Amino acid sequence: MIVYVSIVLLLLLSSCDSFADWMTKDFCDRPLLAGEIIMNNMVVASSERTIVVKRDGKPLKSGDEYIVGETLEVSLTEGERHGQQVYECSKNAKFQKGGCDGIRFAKKPIGILEISKLAKDAVKIVSGVFYDYDLYCL
Repeated sequence: MIVYVSIVLLLLLSSCDSFADWMTKDFCDRPLLAGEIIMNNMVVASSERTIVVKRDGKPLKSGDEYIVGETLEVSLTEGERHGQQVYECSKNAKFQKGGCDGIRFAKKPIGILEISKLAKDAVKIVSGVFYDYDLYCL
């Protein structure tokens, strides 16, 4: 089963240049969750954008079944503002060319998610978007 969470996290940052990339290298220990502290600021939830997961170009819904060993496309819906994106998945899947042992990806526009051949539980996907000095995580 594929489960993805649509929450948006807000974080005020002192600098956001390449911050999404830093989240895949230097901040692997910081989960993308409301209430977490990243760069001395608390992450706050919002629902401005949603995560889109596609199989062969067709959108999936949260709760749809996955095929063990398949690859899925992960992206975000368009919002009024554009920003840096970072995705995080549960450890039973990995992003191609992902950081943090494959569980995070920060390149636009689409992350390719590989479902582990050993996956038995739901695959959870979370995303964050950095706008200027704010981080929103979906």
